[in-house]
Amino acid sequence: MSYKNRLTPLLGNIFFCAVILFGVYSCTEIVDVNISDKKVELLTPPDSLVSLQSTIGFKWNSVADADNYNVQIVTPSFLSPSQWLLDTTMSATSLLVSLPSGNYEWRVKGMNFSYETCYSSRSFTIVKSSDITQEIVTLLRPIDNDTNNLKMIEFRWRAVVGADSYKIQLLCQQAVLFEEETDQLFFLASPEMGDGQYTWKVKGMNDQYSTVYFSHTFISDTTPPGVRTLIAPAHASLLVDTTVNFTWSRSGTVLSKETDSLLIYTDSLLTKRYKAVISHSTSKTIALENGTYYWTVRGYDRAGNSSSPADTFRLKINSGRK
Repeated sequence: MSYKNRLTPLLGNIFFCAVILFGVYSCTEIVDVNISDKKVELLTPPDSLVSLQSTIGFKWNSVADADNYNVQIVTPSFLSPSQWLLDTTMSATSLLVSLPSGNYEWRVKGMNFSYETCYSSRSFTIVKSSDITQEIVTLLRPIDNDTNNLKMIEFRWRAVVGADSYKIQLLCQQAVLFEEETDQLFFLASPEMGDGQYTWKVKGMNDQYSTVYFSHTFISDTTPPGVRTLIAPAHASLLVDTTVNFTWSRSGTVLSKETDSLLIYTDSLLTKRYKAVISHSTSKTIALENGTYYWTVRGYDRAGNSSSPADTFRLKINSGRK
């Protein structure tokens, strides 16, 4: 049989396999649902709302098979916009926005990878008012339930329309450590307060009204974790099992969540790292080969502090297997 004749059946088989593979792929291909004939149902604010409050809550119903929503806000209208205030894509079906007094229109459309709905739109008006009692102070940082080891703490929040100044408090176990008034949107503090859990609060104020306080909590932790104590395998251990269970203990007061790094080296100077493993407990089982190893453990906490390395233990494995 000639080379050409031998090649022809082979090419035919390759083509047949390619068709089969393509067919299998096509059957499992993910196709987006066409949502172009669907509509986003807007819930709040109602159309033509006139509000004395500058913080507006926008909400709409989800659209089946839509993955995200594009939300736009302009002033005064989409037909003749003088300013685009918001143009964002999000998966949620609600958001809060603070705006100055004026006339606005907002609209939402649903989207997936291939299709989108038409926009649903409404208008609303915000009338200037000195009454800010229902306004929201959005706290930016420290974020709620944050943990840090900063010596200088920056407190930051968003402006409240109608507020001329802000009052900030820092508390520990309900005791007020300091209270300051500022016309800025941030406050720097380097208090000699020590490690612990704290609450910071901010409210907006003007000559007649004030908002309620809005608060976040955070943990200040500047203390490194305690040095770990190695337990097993003991120093200079000779093992015949290549599966080794390393154990150690922790010490000191735990303020923020701790993790450990088990470090294994093949030289006594600890320059040739064989393995590094993160452990959320005080033990770890590792498979090793025959040879001599040096191991230690170092602790870390959520605030970013780290302990000094533990003492270094040596172990040797001779399983009799090559």
